[in-house]
Amino acid sequence: MKIACEKNIVKWLLILGSLIVFSVQARELFDDGKKPTLTQGQSILSDDTIGGYPIYVGGEIWRFEDATLSGSTGSADSIPLGLFRMRLSGNGSLTAYQGVQANLRSNSSSHWSGSPCSGGHLYMRNKARGKNDNCLTIDAVSTQIGSQYRTLINVHVTETGSSGKYYSAIVSFDAESFGFPGSTVIEWNKNGLQDDKKRATAFSKITAWAEKYQDAAETLMDYNYSKDAFANVPTISALMANFGPQSDIKPQSISNAEDTYVYCKSTKKVIVEGSEKCPPSDEKKDTGGKSVEQRMQDLKRLFDSGLIDKELYQKKQEDILKLL
Repeated sequence: MKIACEKNIVKWLLILGSLIVFSVQARELFDDGKKPTLTQGQSILSDDTIGGYPIYVGGEIWRFEDATLSGSTGSADSIPLGLFRMRLSGNGSLTAYQGVQANLRSNSSSHWSGSPCSGGHLYMRNKARGKNDNCLTIDAVSTQIGSQYRTLINVHVTETGSSGKYYSAIVSFDAESFGFPGSTVIEWNKNGLQDDKKRATAFSKITAWAEKYQDAAETLMDYNYSKDAFANVPTISALMANFGPQSDIKPQSISNAEDTYVYCKSTKKVIVEGSEKCPPSDEKKDTGGKSVEQRMQDLKRLFDSGLIDKELYQKKQEDILKLL
């Protein structure tokens, strides 16, 4: 009787231990639909989930910034949404931000509306099917971080599916961490990429990484999605490998060290120079999807914030006015 009792105790201890291990490995950040109780700066675990969906960590240390709760509109049975923000830092400086928003429960009668791939973007990849969104956009934006304005490259992926399934992620890369200190949004528009082969090459590598992220997020709309959905998305460290002021940036998929890259306006792709023909564009001048007035306003903000001097400000004004 005593031996049987001891065996039962051991059995239950093993079961309890396995449950404890599981709880450490798999943590729902919005448990019971409530905001996370994490403290700012706390590390994100590789198996953390939002609404049951996995999130991209890439084997690196992302740290919690903040989180919010909201709900869908247009339906009596609102779908709760959780937004979770985190940051990745290297050598004490910002490397990337990531914000993920997802539905925390489903609703069989709901479907998302909107057009995430509408408007002008630096890069866009639209794989939508029917009512379901599957959109990737990339844009350069100027954002104030502390007392300084920094140029961020925003990778935005939006996926929607039946029963109110929703997954939207924005990964923002600091251009300075890629070896382009002091660069402006204008230098990252389509004309800027065309004028600077090194920047065009960097953008090519970011685009390739973003497409893998989109392909991984697309699988989350399946009901039997894998918890390792982002396993094939390269790490941020790998993405930034060989980036820097003294580095020649070459995408991993191209082995020829002598290759250089250019931005083709008509196809809206970065290509290896001389590898294929770039058809002539019918556009008089590529404005990155913005009007002359909008570009003037962007330029004025850069000048007022001290990011560009008066000489460059006046030169860029003249360049924009030539578009009229």
